Amino acid sequence: MEGSPSPLSVGVTPKRTLADLDEVLRVLLTRELDGVGVGPVAVTFEAPERDRAATWASPALNLFLYDVREATAGRDRTWQRTGAEGRPFMVQGALRLDCSYAITAWTRSPVDEHRLLSQVLSILLAYPVLPAELLAGDLVVGDPPVPLPTRVAQGKEEGRADFWTAIGSPYKVSIEYVVTTLIEPGRRRERGGPVERADVELGGEVGHVVAPPADG
Repeated sequence: MEGSPSPLSVGVTPKRTLADLDEVLRVLLTRELDGVGVGPVAVTFEAPERDRAATWASPALNLFLYDVREATAGRDRTWQRTGAEGRPFMVQGALRLDCSYAITAWTRSPVDEHRLLSQVLSILLAYPVLPAELLAGDLVVGDPPVPLPTRVAQGKEEGRADFWTAIGSPYKVSIEYVVTTLIEPGRRRERGGPVERADVELGGEVGHVVAPPADG
């Protein structure tokens, strides 16, 4: 008689995936801008509303996370073996998420704005994958950690003028920047223990097969 599948359990744990991603981008941009003598530059993640932007130090970079959705490719629906709390489990693979930022520069003149955006473009293009040494917290998924790819200035988001109107700011040029990260769904099934004995019928006779003891 076939056994029923083990029950599905939900284990929600504290997550900081998006906050950890913000911090990695802040550290990366600050480090690279300082390395080429551009700075200090304030890095913010707030919605770039006109009144709020007026309070930022100049120059400033704003990375506004405006969209998070499942990546179109590479979804992993499989269950993987793992061990937790001394018990064997099957856990569902991590979900890949495309995190889209609109990056804008806030300076005292258009020339300074374009210079800063040019430098930021150069930095982002130099890192098609986020630097492994900067990944921490919930950005570290897998062993070894799964690389987190990026896309810069690919595609054109329609309705961008409407976006700026909605937040009450004049239209500004922005860099489209997407990071594909992962988040673990927290779903798991408990696995049964190893099979120690099985009954096998051959030619009308029932015999027994005993598994050898596990190593260690």
